[in-house]
This record gives sequence, structure tokens and C-alpha cells, in this order.
Amino acid sequence: MTEEMLIPITYEEMSEELKNEIPKLTQIVQPVISVENDISIILSSIKQSGNVIFFLGKSGIGKSTFIDSLKWRSHIVKRSVINIDSSDLVPEKGLNGLFLEIKKISESASREADNGPTIIVIDYLESIEDQPETQIKSFFRNLNGLVRKSPILIIWPVTLEEDARLMIDVANKIATTLFYEGKEILYFDGPEENKFIDIAKRTITTINNGKEPSEFGLTNDVFTEVFSKFEKLSQAQRSIRRFLQLIKSNWELQSGHLEKIKHKIPKPIEVWLCFPYKSAESVISQFSRKGQSVEETWTPIHDKFYEYIPDSQRSAVWNATRLQFALYGYIKTRIMFLPTNALISSVYAYSNNSAVTNIISKHTPPTHWQKKTNSRKFLSSSPIVKQALGEKYQVGMRKGGPAARALEIAEPIYKDLNLHITSSGGSDKNLNKPLAAAIADVIGFNVHTETRHPWLSNVYPDIWIDFPDKTVSIEMHYTDDDSPYKIADYVLKKLNTYMAQIEEITNS
Repeated sequence: MTEEMLIPITYEEMSEELKNEIPKLTQIVQPVISVENDISIILSSIKQSGNVIFFLGKSGIGKSTFIDSLKWRSHIVKRSVINIDSSDLVPEKGLNGLFLEIKKISESASREADNGPTIIVIDYLESIEDQPETQIKSFFRNLNGLVRKSPILIIWPVTLEEDARLMIDVANKIATTLFYEGKEILYFDGPEENKFIDIAKRTITTINNGKEPSEFGLTNDVFTEVFSKFEKLSQAQRSIRRFLQLIKSNWELQSGHLEKIKHKIPKPIEVWLCFPYKSAESVISQFSRKGQSVEETWTPIHDKFYEYIPDSQRSAVWNATRLQFALYGYIKTRIMFLPTNALISSVYAYSNNSAVTNIISKHTPPTHWQKKTNSRKFLSSSPIVKQALGEKYQVGMRKGGPAARALEIAEPIYKDLNLHITSSGGSDKNLNKPLAAAIADVIGFNVHTETRHPWLSNVYPDIWIDFPDKTVSIEMHYTDDDSPYKIADYVLKKLNTYMAQIEEITNS
């Protein structure tokens, strides 16, 4: 067996491996000259007043790596590049906390303006639409006043153009001086794809102390073969991160890295973590991909979950590699939602628990919700059933019509049920059991609830389905707290339970 090969997939993994050693970083990073030139043009115009730019590129394209490289690209004239981690700052202190952090940096930037403009990078805040509207307006009003008298360039990475456009529209209603005309958004496509093989080889050699890829069994033919498969992916799926993942997966397969677990566990394990509150579809969109195919739909975004690990108690059990195995390796994880009305109708139609049905009845939902045929109709278009049947789910919020009305009706019922199972002596088993029965009627497979996982003796999924080619655990989180933190916290805790069991089996 070939020796262990390290290949970082995310920016965080690479930073951890290289410890910001600039000589090594320069060996890996592929410059994107056109974007560097755009940034230089904007910086050259900054004397006493600054600008904001949104740095747009899809996940995995290399935005963080490129921005970090600005620190040591000497031809880009600037005082310094300072990152603001908003993942903890904004949830705790809101947008005003972010503004105060920018203000503090801008004061130093003004004092040392002779050394050039200061670049401020706002990390891990790709959308602000879940922030109070008054805070959003106040933030941009204050930011406009600050940027007008500070030699700073704020680079704000985003993955969706609609998020950038929303913030630009809000800002322009207050003032039109925040942005450099014509360069409000910088579009970043990453390094050219014909450089990907070279980048992968340099990354492997640099990270593994000078060892050539061929020493790990990765010959030129292997790289060519993997790149050929990569080119067959849709444009939306192609990124440098995806190519590195394919290279790593190829090595793992040929090196037997995952063979131990395959020998111990008869079927692949999938874990679907499901959230049924009203706004869940919108909130989980930050954590899982819409995907271009059934196989890719609802797959988690590694970087988004990794944001919640460094500098927290979770770092004791999680690192980037273990997280990758939990999301895409030992386990195939999916993050999805269940329309609230589908849950309520299923429980109403299939439950034998009088306390639960009484809670639902007192809200006088439509009478047909208690019919099993209606429950199955709601469920048939849900992500759980679509995924179980191998059908593509049509992603998109239902903003009007009967579906939206059904969500409105279901929301207060769900809140009362949630209160019942968390504070009034009820149990989530009384929701899982009827939901499992309803799912079974729709998909035609045996669906189990509150019983031991067939391969993991210490794991008791809320619901599990034994398909011919895999086992699927469905873990329901009955919460009405729609903060993104709750999703990350629940997913990481639940996956740690699964990983601990799998690692015990692997090491036995």
C-alpha cells in the first residue's frame, strides 16, 4: 500500500497545513492577472476615500485563496490585507458589531495612509437578508460615512449574484459613493481549467514535503484520466476544489484508504438531516447544494460547516479531514427540509397518540389534512420522498398560492407540537412514528423508526430505510429556531455520533 498522501481540499485545510508559510503558498497559488489588475485599478484611485466591491464566484473556485494571495503579491500596492471573521461576530453583535470592527481598522488605515490603502476582507457573510431591515439600512448608512473618509477597500466575497445585488440596491438607496463605478461586482472564475493538473501536482508536492505525485501512485495518466472525467461535469459543478476532490478520491480508491470500512459495513450509509420549520428551505440553502442531479441534490457545503469548528469546543473532535469523511466519505450526508404542512398532515392522518392529535385539532386545520391520501399527496412532492425515489426535487420557495397558504396554516400547529415534545412531557417519537408510516406508504419500502441501525449498534436513527444498495437514516430536528447556527450545531453533533461508531468499527 502506498503511503499516506495529504491533499487539502478547502482553503482552511491548506492554511492549516502550511501555517501561512508564504514561500510554500507561492508554489501553489495560480495568479489570476485580470482580476488582480481590476483590484489594482480600484486601489490606485483610493486616496482619502475608499470603496466596497463584492467578490463573486461559486463555491470551491478559489476565492479565499486568491484574496489571501493579495497579502504577498508585491505589485499590488496596499498597506495590508486584514480579514474579518463575521461567523461569530454578526450572530453575537449584529451588523453594528461588524461596522465597529471595520471602523477600528479604518482608524489605523487613516493614520498610515502614506503606506497605501488597507484592504479589509469580510469573510463568511455571503447574505444579510436574514438581518433586521433597520440594521441593514443603518449599517450601510454608517458604512458610507466611514468609507468616504477612509483609505480602505472592502472586499466582500459572495457566491450568489442575487445576494450582491440586494446589498448594492440597499446601499444605493442611501448613497451612491460606496462603489467604484462599473466595478461594484468583480466576477471571479478562478484559475483556467487547463492549469488544474499543474495546480494539483504542485499542491501535492508542496504539502507532502517535496514528494512527487508519482510516489503516491498518481502518474500523468491518472491525472489525465481524472481530468477527462472532470470535463464531463456540468459547468456549475466544475471548480478547482472539485478537481482536487476527484484526485483525492482516486488515490483513496487505489490506495485502499476506505477499504477497511467497506469490508466492515455491508452497505453504504447515508444520513439525511431534516428540518421541518416553515422557513427551513431558505435557511438550509446556505448549507446544502441544489445540485444538477439527484445524486448531488442536498449535499452539504463543507466550508459552511467548517466555519463553526475552529476556535470552538467542536475543534476537539472535528478537523477539516474528519468533516470531509462525515459529509462525503464514510457517510453520504444530505441536509434537507420537510414542508411543515407535509409533517402536520402526516402526523394528523397516521398518529394514534391522542395528545398529539388533540393539539392539531384545536387549530382546526382543513378536514382533508386528516386523510391519508392527502398526507401522501403532500409527502410525494417533498425532498425526502423525491430523493428516496431517485427523482429530482424542484428547488424554490413557494411564495404564493395554495402551498404557501398550507405552510401558514401548519406553522402555529408545528410550534405547539414542538412545545409539547420539548417542554410538556411529549416525545418526538410520537411524530417520527406516524411520519415513518406515511413515508412507507408513499415509497413502498420498509421504513423503520426508533430502532437500532442495522450496521451501527449504538446508533438509533429517528427513521431509517433499508434500500437494496444502501441504508438511509433520516434524523429529524424538531426546532422552531431558524438561526443558521442551530442547523450547524445539530448536524455536527449528530454526525459525530455516527462517525464515532464508524471509527470504532474501523479501528477494531
